[in-house]
Amino acid sequence: MIKKRVADFFWGSKNHVPKHHWIKFKDICKPIECGGVGIRSICDVQKLTALKLWWEFLQGSSMWADLMRSRYGRRAPGEVENTYSQAWRRISFISKEADNMVVRGSQSVVWKHTPDGKFTTQSAYKALWNQGGRTLSTNSIRNPKQVSKKLLNEVFVEIQDFFPFFP
Repeated sequence: MIKKRVADFFWGSKNHVPKHHWIKFKDICKPIECGGVGIRSICDVQKLTALKLWWEFLQGSSMWADLMRSRYGRRAPGEVENTYSQAWRRISFISKEADNMVVRGSQSVVWKHTPDGKFTTQSAYKALWNQGGRTLSTNSIRNPKQVSKKLLNEVFVEIQDFFPFFP
């Protein structure tokens, strides 16, 4: 439902005239460094929040982390039953992918993608996208960041047209 609304925003119609599909939505959702516009897809945001839950479960000292560890103990995050919470299901879903993003020591876990070894959603987002690399179309453009900025300006104009109350 949300994906459809977002797609309609970009490629729906304006004054009952269908908009032209210039680019795939998955290409728009790439980071600017990879030739996209930098808009995050709902799937990417879900992955990032799952990674954040996984890290908090693993390393956190919050009441939530303590509660989750007391409820699920040392159980491997891959185990899922119908009675388990939605948070545990998200942690289990992302655990295999997340294990490749850390270095495990005897007493600690270090996040590979930051200098201090601490998790950030920004570093996680970049780590998810570093697996894909640049596309052929962005390799042939002299300055992909400049193209992305122009496209962002066009998207902003569309947002203003779509939401008349938007400043």
